[in-house]
Order: sequence, then structure tokens, then C-alpha cells
Amino acid sequence: MMGLLLWLAAGALAADEDALLDVYGKWTRLAVEEIRLEGAPAPFRAQVTGIDAEEVSVHARAGAIISQDSRRFRPTTLEVVVGSDALDSARFAVGRSGPESAQRLNIVPEGAGIAVERDLWLAADASYKAAVRRLESKVAAKKALGEENAPADRAPAELHNGVLLDPRALPSEDALAELAKDASAVLWSRGLFEVADVHIRALEGTLLAADSEGLRLGRPSGYVVLQAEVSALRADGVTVHDERRWVVRDAAELPSLDALRPELTALADGVAARAATPSAVEETYEGPVLFEGEAAAWLLYSLITPQIGGTPPEPLAGVSYRRQVRTGARIGRRLLPEGWTVRDVPGLDTPWSDTFAIDQEGVAAREVRLVEDGWVSDVLMTRVPRHDRTESTG
Repeated sequence: MMGLLLWLAAGALAADEDALLDVYGKWTRLAVEEIRLEGAPAPFRAQVTGIDAEEVSVHARAGAIISQDSRRFRPTTLEVVVGSDALDSARFAVGRSGPESAQRLNIVPEGAGIAVERDLWLAADASYKAAVRRLESKVAAKKALGEENAPADRAPAELHNGVLLDPRALPSEDALAELAKDASAVLWSRGLFEVADVHIRALEGTLLAADSEGLRLGRPSGYVVLQAEVSALRADGVTVHDERRWVVRDAAELPSLDALRPELTALADGVAARAATPSAVEETYEGPVLFEGEAAAWLLYSLITPQIGGTPPEPLAGVSYRRQVRTGARIGRRLLPEGWTVRDVPGLDTPWSDTFAIDQEGVAAREVRLVEDGWVSDVLMTRVPRHDRTESTG
């Protein structure tokens, strides 16, 4: 059953994006209804995903702008799928020379006219022909392995059409350039360095998705990254390097220069101090290492993430399903010390760069208790099922 979710913010979808969704939906339906090859299975479904975005990038050094650029772009992927939800042409690794059914396009950055429709139709034709060959290879590979009990390729789901009414605007290019220039001046004021640069990259746009089953989704997507990096040469010729990143949802959440100054100063002074310290290569340390601050958060992230993503890897010719999932996420595995709990909670008002209520497959996100008392209790899922989980978590 097709659900409907509306974001009740002010404004309206940009006209280009609204028209682009209409064109996406039109050509996914036409691909299923009209594309045929004699003696080959008809298309089962078609889908298009893309982003209509603007990007600003700035690079500053020693209080001066080294480079500054902006662009609008529309990377898009179209795939026509043959087969059924039990066994389809999608998600199958066939090697470098095998047919790739997902067609990647760079849609013209303005409007949704005949040029866009032409590109989509040509991509649909190429995708369908590749999908037919891909399904043949996948069926043969599964037959050779004798896998009759592997999970289906795709699980049913209640879909939601997300109608976005207030996309975020791209931040001021001049304001970002000024911040990068001033922040780099703070770094250079702390000493003589080989590198003491600031990079800012801002991307704001709308994620778009449509398919032949009626999905029509548009949601804001974007981030701003400020990266400060410092390098110095030690007396023995070894380069000492450190960097710091701030990642936020939009430029309004970037720290001001006054707020950045203490951390930029600490970054530069830390590199300068390490560069002035004599080499300790003759000494060997064996013992615990303490991670603090941002490093501790990244360490925890890198340890947890591979163990909570439940979607199986793309099937590979000659490799059984059981062998592929042997080293992946496993419910009931000890992951963290006793007392630790991890939850995925959609809709929280957080400073992180991207949260959403509906994923790009059109499934509403729901809360998932991933780790209980240190043990993996559940996993995050797409519509690709596994042997012990069949529903998408959004």
C-alpha cells in the first residue's frame, strides 16, 4: 500500500526539481511498459535516483584565497530491472567486463526539457539490455552453487511519497570565502609551516527518487565541511601533520571565527611543538593508547558501523551467500562492554549533517535498538533481506 507523508514547511519545491521528478516518474513507467527484446523477459521495474545540488568550494592559505569555485550538478542513476523480487538482475557482481545495468548520467543542470528526456530514454534502453544479460549470469551462478535457500533479492515494503516543501539554500559564497581566508590567517600566525590551509566545501540540494511503482521522493540533502590542516618539517626530515574538520548541516551552523580561533590555535601550536621535539625512534612504547575528543568518536564509529549494517553484500559469482555474510554483521555478537547501548533514532534534532524521515527507497525510518548491554541486538536494513531479517528499517 502506498502511503503519503508531507513535510508541512513553508514554500514549495523548486520548479526544476518538481518537474524533474515528473520526468523521472514518466520514463521509469515508459521503460517498464514499452522496452522489449524478442525472447527476453520484460522489465520488472525501473528506478531513478539523483541529486539536484549546488556546490561551493574554497581553498585559503596564509590569509589569501588560493581557489574558489561554484557549480550546479545533477548526478543521476537509472536502472531497469528484470526478473522478480525473488530473483532479479540488480545487485550482482560480474567482474569488470560484465554488463552494468545501473546507468550513471550527468543530467543537464537546468530545466527538465527534451535533453533530460533523451538522456533518460537512452539510459533506460542500455540498462534494460544489460539487465537481461546480467540476470542470465546471475541465474547461472546461483544454479552452479546449488543455492536454493538464499534470501530473496528484495523484500516488500510500505512506501511513502515524501513531498519536500522547503529545501535548504546554498550558503553565501563570499561569506564562506571570508571565513576560510580569516581562519587560514590564524593558522599562519602561529609559526612557519609547510602547509597551514583551510578548505571549505558546501553542498546543498535535494535528493530525488522515482520508480515505476509510484515512488516520488524529494528531501533536502547537504552539508558544509570546514577542514583545517597544518604540516611542519621536523629537523630529521619527518613531516608532522594534523588536521581538524567541522561538519554541519548548513552554513548557519558553522562556528564563527571567534569560536574557531582557540581550536585553530591549538591545532597549529600542537604541530609546531611536535615538530620541535627530537625524534624518539630509539625508544619503544608498549601499552594502552587513550583516544580523546573527536578521535574517540571516530574510533567508536569505525568499530560499530561495520557490525550494525545488516544488508548483505552484493552477490558474487562463485561465492555462496553463507560465505559472503560470514564476516558481516551478526546478531548476538559481543561488540561493546557491558552497559553500553546503541540506538538509531530518526528525526532527532542533531548537529549532524544528514538525518531523514524517509530513506531513498521510500521507506519510513524507524527507531532501532542496535546494541543492548554491549551485545548486537538488531541491524540496520534496506529492502534487501538477509536470512534473519526481512524488513527495511528505513
